[in-house]
Amino acid sequence: MLEYGIDPHQGNSSKWFGSPVSYDLGDAERIAAAYYARSWLVALKYHKRVLTMSGHQNRFMFLDFDFTAYSLLKVSNTLGRLLGSADFREDIRFAPLVRCYLFEDDRHRPVAALWSHIPDVDRGMKEAPSAVLPFTGDPPDVYTLMENTIRPETRADGSVVVPVGPQPLFLVGKPGTLSTMSRAIRFARLLGREGAPTVAISALPLSASEAEVTFKNLLSKPFSGVASVSFAHATERIPLDLGPSARLKRVAKAGTEFACDRLESFVLEADLGSLDQPIKTTISYPVLFISRFAPAVDGDLGDWRDRPFIPLSSGKTDLLSASIKLAWDDSHLFLAATVNDASATAASRQDAMEGKSRDMLGICLDLLSNGRLKGDLAPFDDDNYCYEFMPSPGEEKGIAFCRHAPVTQADSGKMAPRKGRFDGQIIAVCRRRADGYVYEVAIPRARLMPLRLAKGTAFGLSVAAGDGGAGDDTATGKTAALAARDWRNPGEFAVAVFVE
Repeated sequence: MLEYGIDPHQGNSSKWFGSPVSYDLGDAERIAAAYYARSWLVALKYHKRVLTMSGHQNRFMFLDFDFTAYSLLKVSNTLGRLLGSADFREDIRFAPLVRCYLFEDDRHRPVAALWSHIPDVDRGMKEAPSAVLPFTGDPPDVYTLMENTIRPETRADGSVVVPVGPQPLFLVGKPGTLSTMSRAIRFARLLGREGAPTVAISALPLSASEAEVTFKNLLSKPFSGVASVSFAHATERIPLDLGPSARLKRVAKAGTEFACDRLESFVLEADLGSLDQPIKTTISYPVLFISRFAPAVDGDLGDWRDRPFIPLSSGKTDLLSASIKLAWDDSHLFLAATVNDASATAASRQDAMEGKSRDMLGICLDLLSNGRLKGDLAPFDDDNYCYEFMPSPGEEKGIAFCRHAPVTQADSGKMAPRKGRFDGQIIAVCRRRADGYVYEVAIPRARLMPLRLAKGTAFGLSVAAGDGGAGDDTATGKTAALAARDWRNPGEFAVAVFVE
């Protein structure tokens, strides 16, 4: 149901609380069951430290109107029957984006839960890969998440070939064969993804002269190598000795310092050699360093005069142009903007709630800076904010509207901002002038939780100005945006860093 804005891979999502949209076992029902099974397997892994764990499901996800069980109802039954008396023994990751939790039940049988979390496979865009497990002797019994028995391909050398998809697959061995099961999974091969990098490399700026580089071993076996890191005209070699699934962080020094209060280009290249395979990664995105400053939020930008404007890009500058300034202190994020728009389009509160085209200034934040890791079409998720500010007819105070906010538990609980509602805690001033608007906004810390207003904090950022008279489309000049074709797509956000 993409035409209704419903992402079918999310299943029981915030956009669709009803039952699966057909009586067939479709992608939505499969992935909903898979996500719950995977989360409950984590609880079973730590069951000695977890008193209780529940998943929130809408009541329509269990039985249809004919009292036929949906697959989600079977998940808890399968996990209880196969793992109800089992203890966790080992977390084995023999390939990137694949997990295996190995348990042992009260009959001393090994029970392995095996699945992949490959985004394109989760979304049904690609077929699930298969794994070759080098068993010797009797092969294990193999069960699906619906507890159906399958007969995997068995090769002449005793190896077993099984699919590794979003729904966990369960391998049950004979009593006393835990070490045999562990060895077979540790030395397994994932077919079709042999060249996938086994070390993930990411980087975020810490300041105008430093970046934090993170190396994450994606496998359950040690990794050794030397990383050559090039950053802002400086290159350094970093020796790496990563234990199983270990993470290592190092600070890279820039050869030339970035300028503050203007959009720059962050580029870091890492070349990691090892005995297994070379890994080369280029990390690049627009970056903006925001300095500390607390203006008077009154619509007069005179106290911003020493800070340069940052222009927003537009497909056709003759239709709309805008420039912004940003600042922060211990309690607020500040935004100032000038928008050149000769045709004023007043918007009602109802227009904002319905998402109709209107004159506005918008800001989006990706608190974990992870939108760019999720691809070019990353949707808003539970660490994103989107606020829109509009002129209020007949007033200069402006209107603040929350388009999207994180889940309640991630921010300030009952006092958290609510998406789809107007917010009176945000100070928004909008002054109409002959050639457009002047905006000045102060967003309090409570409306940015859990973002840390502190030196060195990095987060994804997008800002845009919209012309209600022309619609809302960057490609045709109807929106002017900061470093993004689609200012509401976290996959295209710039990265902002607070500096002194």
